[in-house]
Amino acid sequence: MTDRRLLAAVGVFAASSAVGAAVSVKEGVRGEPFGIDLPGSVGTHVAAGWGSGLSAPWPLEALALGVAVYARPGVPWARNVSVGLGAVMLLGTLIEPVTWGRRSRSRLTAAAVSLNLVTAVTLLCTGRTRATNTASPT
Repeated sequence: MTDRRLLAAVGVFAASSAVGAAVSVKEGVRGEPFGIDLPGSVGTHVAAGWGSGLSAPWPLEALALGVAVYARPGVPWARNVSVGLGAVMLLGTLIEPVTWGRRSRSRLTAAAVSLNLVTAVTLLCTGRTRATNTASPT
C-alpha cells in the first residue's frame, strides 16, 4: 500500500522536471547555479544527472519516486524526504539566473519557472501535512 498524497506530489515533481528539461533543451536554458557553468550541451547535462536551469537532476526524481512507491503510509522518513526535496527544489530554482531574468526568457521558460516553484511548495506542504496526520496523540 502506498501513500496516495505523497505519490501524487512526487508525480507532480517528476512531471515538472520533465517539462523543465524539455523546455531547457528547446530553449537552451543551461543550469548555472551560483554561476557554475559546466561545458557541454543542455541535453548532455540533463542526461548526466546535472539537471538544467529549469529541471531537477533526474536522480532526485528517481529517489522521490522510489520513496513514494515503497514507503508505507505514515512513516516519518517518507514525509521528511518530501520536505527535503521540496526545499531542495525551491532552493535550486531560486539560485538559477534564469529565475531572476538574468538570462533571456520566453513565456515558456517563465511558465516552467512558475511550475517549479509550485512543485516545491506542493512537496513541502505534502510533507508537512503528513507530519500532522501521523502524529501520535498525547
